[in-house]
Amino acid sequence: MKVFKSIIKEYTYYLNILARILDGMMLYIAGSLAYFLKFNSAIDIYGIYGSAVFLLVLISLFFFPIFQVYHSWRGKNLLEQLFILLKACTLAFLSLFMIGFLTKTSAIISREWVVYWIILSVVLLVAIKLIIYLSIRTIRNKGNNERCILYIGDCASIKEMNNTVEQSPWAGYRGIGWASIVDDKKERIQGIEYIGELKAIKQAIIDFNPDEIWVVTHLTKLQYFHLVNIQLQNETINLKFIPDFSGTPLDNYPHIDILGRMAWDVSFSPFTENKRLIKELEDKVLGLLFFILLSPLMVLIAIGVKLSSPGPILFKQKRHGWDGKIINVYKFRSMKTHQETQGNIAQARKNDIRVTRFGRFIRQSNLDEIPQFYNVLQGRMSIVGPRPHAIEHNYKYEELIDDYMRRHKVKPGITGWAQVNGWRGETNTLEKMQKRVDYDLYYIRNCSFWFDIKIIFLTVLRTFMDKNAY
Repeated sequence: MKVFKSIIKEYTYYLNILARILDGMMLYIAGSLAYFLKFNSAIDIYGIYGSAVFLLVLISLFFFPIFQVYHSWRGKNLLEQLFILLKACTLAFLSLFMIGFLTKTSAIISREWVVYWIILSVVLLVAIKLIIYLSIRTIRNKGNNERCILYIGDCASIKEMNNTVEQSPWAGYRGIGWASIVDDKKERIQGIEYIGELKAIKQAIIDFNPDEIWVVTHLTKLQYFHLVNIQLQNETINLKFIPDFSGTPLDNYPHIDILGRMAWDVSFSPFTENKRLIKELEDKVLGLLFFILLSPLMVLIAIGVKLSSPGPILFKQKRHGWDGKIINVYKFRSMKTHQETQGNIAQARKNDIRVTRFGRFIRQSNLDEIPQFYNVLQGRMSIVGPRPHAIEHNYKYEELIDDYMRRHKVKPGITGWAQVNGWRGETNTLEKMQKRVDYDLYYIRNCSFWFDIKIIFLTVLRTFMDKNAY
């Protein structure tokens, strides 16, 4: 096994070249299969189709390295790496099409063949990357192809980092020793050897022969990094700095790059142009689908509301929307008509006498929220997002809960992460509202299409007879 590990490490350069050859082969095979599907004949490598395939292989050899397709995927997000591959592949094809347009050769190539070729190229390129990724992941899970890490820092931060490493064997890292930058002599970390203080690190590099050194220290001890850098300035070993932000406000916010400097988005909308487009499509397509499918049910609920007590079918209330703008939010009326005290909105409570019998049913089953799909189609709400609170409640809690109004950095939703985790219904204590806000802010920091699908699925699963809805 040790031999196998050293072979992979020693021949990384040649494996990198092999990966480029495999990608070229996948593009050629995709072109051949596309030609067979279109013409039921083997590809003529000397014809115009063969020339197009050969030219794309050359273009990919130029663009793929620019997009860092062949950089190590160790410890990186798989979906992000596949997205990089797709971007590089897209640009390579666009470049080929531009050459075909300028040389007036694209007109004589079958469009159907091109479509087949693009689809098969993407499928085969992704497939070969997945096969390689899963193979290497299996190898690393068995303790092979590891990078040995020597830590420098404070014990608490290194302990947390090493736990993460041990819980992620697929990444192929292993801690072998650590040196302290502060007085941690009495502390010990299970599974890795204590080397001593910073002055012992040079000898440790000789004794342990690590692949990398990681400086892992808390934000409050960043001044020690300069000492580490001076100590190792004449060493050629790979050195990484991993700051520990745990227990600090920055731990809750994503970091970004601004003009080459690290910065933190403390108050931000999570939607880039791409994410915003995906979110809009999600809301419009799913919103329209749900609205159509639920239309017969809405008619029945409207009849039930009308028969349950005198008053309008729909209840309309002003709420804060995206960026704090005032919007009208619609619900099926579930209470008897009554007059609220000016400036005070009383939340529904258990056994609230204002709630009708039919109203209690539609509240417990979330059916009173269905008209808000109309708000979604208007573009004023999303299917998934923080639930909109009454304006009076916003004015109350913005003074009591930190970051409360940052819930409005996205559109409010019909359902949300807080609701599927049980934080729905009456918030009669500050702690309950704090919990709801914490879950809402977590959603904003981590929102994605698949996260939304998960929340929608959990909402459907937990729809009927919610114990917190009354």
